[in-house]
Amino acid sequence: MSGQQVIVVGGGLAGLTAACELARQRIAVTLFEGSGQLGGRARSTVREGTIRNLGPHALHTRGPGTAILEDLGIELPGRRPASHLARLLFDGRIVSPLDRHLGGVTRALPALARMHRAARADDPDGNVADWLTHVVPDTAARRLLTPLVRLATYADADQQQAADMLTDALRAGRVRYLDGGWDALVQRLRRAASAAGAAITAGAPVVSVRYDRSWIVTTRDGQEHEATDVIVATG
Repeated sequence: MSGQQVIVVGGGLAGLTAACELARQRIAVTLFEGSGQLGGRARSTVREGTIRNLGPHALHTRGPGTAILEDLGIELPGRRPASHLARLLFDGRIVSPLDRHLGGVTRALPALARMHRAARADDPDGNVADWLTHVVPDTAARRLLTPLVRLATYADADQQQAADMLTDALRAGRVRYLDGGWDALVQRLRRAASAAGAAITAGAPVVSVRYDRSWIVTTRDGQEHEATDVIVATG
């Protein structure tokens, strides 16, 4: 094998970005995505004419990912949601999250402030649901704080979202809903990577990665692909 040849396993935002970066450096790169659709957790579906994002719902514009996308020249059209219009269904009533008459709000908001100040959770690998239980022992306050956290992070994954990622997200502040949903961003990355020379194959699950004088990546159809380096960008 002559020259550097990289295989990227996983066609989510991380895998597509890695493929794009490598291809722009004129490195031979092949990306394999197991499912038939690129995007990973950043996928969109269309139902009854409405675009619905899977996983997180918005892009944090102050995070490192946004800086990388902008450096790649990837456009991010969209706008900030009107958070002042947000409403909660609480005890059978539809109320504003800042309704001072809402039971538990005076206890929940200071708890949210403590979470803003925290550098990291006690257990960085713990999930948000467990951390909330630890930080906010008051059940009523936690009932209010949980949806507030979802509104602040624009992600409904408290059983999976890492607690340290939550603190970063809260600090990042501004978010943007993308025009066309996640799929619009995924397709922009795909086009940029392909234009730079990356080979992208969806519907090709990788079943094994082993090293034998070089990296050997085997896909489910039994084909073996040789590489000097492998980037695994999957869950």
